[in-house]
Amino acid sequence: MTQENTDKENAAESTASGSSVFAFCRTILIVVLVGYLVFTFLKTNPRFQEMLRKFSDAQTGAVGGVLSAGGETMGTYWNVKISNPSRKWNEKRLAETAQEIFDRYDALMSTYRADSEVSLFNRSDSLDWFPVSAETARVVALAQRVAAETGGAFDVTVAPLVNFWRFGPDKAPLAAFPSDEEIDAVRAKVGYTKLEARLDPPALKKSIPELSIDLSAVAKGCAVDAAADRLAEELAKDAFSGFMVEVGGEVRCGGVKGLAALGAPEQGVQPWTLGIEKPVDAAPGDDAAGDAPRLARVVRVQSGAIATSGGARNAFVIGGKRFSHIIDPATGKPSELADGAPRVGSVSIFLPTCAEADAYATALCVLGPEKGLALANRLNIPALYLMKDENGAFTELSSGPFANIDSEPVAE
Repeated sequence: MTQENTDKENAAESTASGSSVFAFCRTILIVVLVGYLVFTFLKTNPRFQEMLRKFSDAQTGAVGGVLSAGGETMGTYWNVKISNPSRKWNEKRLAETAQEIFDRYDALMSTYRADSEVSLFNRSDSLDWFPVSAETARVVALAQRVAAETGGAFDVTVAPLVNFWRFGPDKAPLAAFPSDEEIDAVRAKVGYTKLEARLDPPALKKSIPELSIDLSAVAKGCAVDAAADRLAEELAKDAFSGFMVEVGGEVRCGGVKGLAALGAPEQGVQPWTLGIEKPVDAAPGDDAAGDAPRLARVVRVQSGAIATSGGARNAFVIGGKRFSHIIDPATGKPSELADGAPRVGSVSIFLPTCAEADAYATALCVLGPEKGLALANRLNIPALYLMKDENGAFTELSSGPFANIDSEPVAE
């Protein structure tokens, strides 16, 4: 074979090889283009998205696009729901995520645990800064702000009075009403101005050795917010489309519920539907539900928090007078025992965070409807009072901003 023939054969092979590479690249390009067009079509196709949701539900155990988990914390029950969860989320993961957060807040703030930060602070007689966790410092700082805004109607230093009236860890009922002198002696240990909170470094400080705090009226709301904030982080990663967190009736919702989040706008955006109970008096000294709950109102919430406070579930009777755990720091007595006090069944507050809603709900219970609604209107807080008369009938009183809440009364 001559050199000329060899060169011609090599050139032919090179041309054939180049043609094969070109054909291969063209095929790959066509496959990628077709794949992109198919993906784009499926992404915007409601039927495919519905099929995808059902597949995800089958993997997670969700029913109707909502996955639920529940448990116990802080002497009550919790419930968490997420809508349209990804396959990475199941009931076990949801339960563990929520329970870990709730357990931490219970360990930090429970007055029923001798080893909690709050109990250790209460037992200390030091007037120096007492180091605490960032969570406890933030909760107390929030409580101090609400105390100042409500003129002391909300006051976490009310702990000695809570224990005095047997609504703390020692629930042994009083044999008789205490005297004014006895009440005043306990009141001397109370006052939010005797307490300071520092965020950096986190610490608390008391101005009298006997000062102690009870965070029961705000800790559940703070735990709800902590769990909601954790789920909001996952929401930002498209792990699910919406969430609802509830601890003992305190609730916060976020994101979007419904198939609109999955590209099916004709299905609409469904808000979370919540109920406000009519406060039915439980047995004295029993903080569990007495009768089966009856709803006063249905509320629809897409994003935000609701907290309800009242004395129906936790009360004692002495000398024919019924009184609850809602203590007025100004008098040192349960709020129902004030002369001419109206019978407040419950107060529900609607705010962006559950901790604030929790604190203001307690404050408005103490203040009563006249002063409470004036404060709510001044601070632009949606508030709903359920007032109960001597015959057990309920009437509603609300602040002006409550008109912006999507709700409706429940017919008898």
